[in-house]
Amino acid sequence: MSATLAPEEDAPNTRYRPSQRILHWLMAIVIISALAIGLYCSYLVPGTPLRQALLDIHKSLGMTALFLIAIRLPLRLSLGEPAYRQPLDGFNHYAARTARISCSTH
Repeated sequence: MSATLAPEEDAPNTRYRPSQRILHWLMAIVIISALAIGLYCSYLVPGTPLRQALLDIHKSLGMTALFLIAIRLPLRLSLGEPAYRQPLDGFNHYAARTARISCSTH
């Protein structure tokens, strides 16, 4: 016997919305770029024009990440999160909930 999949319209939405996915990947690009530039600057001689220019870009990327977070958080609170493809077993459900609660309190 093979398991049949439910039609798309009957299945619960198990993916984040396009706006949430775009913000996620935009933030990933900004944060990774800022990290790479910051690490590279740590190897440059302090006070050089190149280092100053790169540090200005690094700071701008940090402010961009902050701005994107200010957009992403209310969007996540209003749209919520998608359902899991398969229901979690008891242990995984407890672990995911505990991790979410502990991250929100720190």
